[in-house]
Formats: sequence, structure tokens, C-alpha cells
Amino acid sequence: MNNIEEHSVKHDKKGYELKIISCSGTETVVINSFELQGLYANDTVKHVLHKLTSNMNHKHDVMLSITNNSNGISVVRDYPSSVRLNDINHFVKEIKEIANIILGYEVGEEKIHHD
Repeated sequence: MNNIEEHSVKHDKKGYELKIISCSGTETVVINSFELQGLYANDTVKHVLHKLTSNMNHKHDVMLSITNNSNGISVVRDYPSSVRLNDINHFVKEIKEIANIILGYEVGEEKIHHD
């Protein structure tokens, strides 16, 4: 597997990881952030989209995943092509939707631990 870019320092079991993988497993884009909002920050999104268009343009069958590194909660979405993710507004919308799902799980997990 060719790891295209790791945007920031590896967070040992802290923060969040956004990963886009071609289903052939030959290309991967990985971004780490201490906060979910960092994954859809303007500079981060532009960086990821640049890597997508440079290295994965028109790849068929890609997966977008976001993982909470501290508890392992992960949400994965499949796309028939990387082209759909090249639109900045659509890409940010997808990240925010996945982030909201992860936040929902985190809130549920906290309720269980406090009850």
C-alpha cells in the first residue's frame, strides 16, 4: 500500500483520523487531527482534495473513513468513484455527516458510562 501523505504527527490513541482508500488498496490519503472540526477545516480539505486529484483521480471504488483513535469508533462510506469526492462542498458535507454519526456514538457511550 502506498501511503500518499500523513498531514500531521501520529496521534497515539488521541484525536481523529480521516482516511481515503482506493479499494484496490494501492493508494491511501491519511489525515490526523486532535478535533473533528480539524478534518473539515478549509486548509485540510484543500490538502486532501489536492492529493485526491493528483493521486486518485477517477479511481473506482474508494472508501472514506473517520475513526476516533481513542475509542476505535469508526464510520466508513463507500463511493463508486473518487470523482464524487472532488467537489469541495460535497466532500465537506460528507465529512460533517460522518462526524455527526461519530459524535452520536460518543454521546451514547458517555451516557452508558455515567448511568
